[in-house]
Amino acid sequence: QMEQVIINIANNAVLAMKEAVGKVEHLGTLRKGELTIGSRFHPERECVEIFIKDTGIGISKNDLSRIFDPFFTTRKDGKGTGLGLSISYGIVKMHDGSIEVESEVGKGTTFKIFLPLKAKKEQEMSVVK
Repeated sequence: QMEQVIINIANNAVLAMKEAVGKVEHLGTLRKGELTIGSRFHPERECVEIFIKDTGIGISKNDLSRIFDPFFTTRKDGKGTGLGLSISYGIVKMHDGSIEVESEVGKGTTFKIFLPLKAKKEQEMSVVK
């Protein structure tokens, strides 16, 4: 399921970078696009972070508040269903995680997925003798 989340976000990133190639504010960069996917361990929060960063067109502040809504899409080509990020959000929540998004129009977007090392159900379990 987490693989599907990463694929959904990465696919959106690739499309955003393809769009950015033709944008005037993006012409100053010499590369066509850069996608970075990685992970970090946060011992203080007892979680793992998966980050997906792109140099795409970015997401407007107006759209940012709606990107996880079912059927919300900004694609004009009719190819977007608006379900990818909604489903991804649900999967992350189902794993007791959270997802954060930072974006700036013309500069790109970073998704951060935080997953706990222990599921809440595991933490609540106790041994009965």
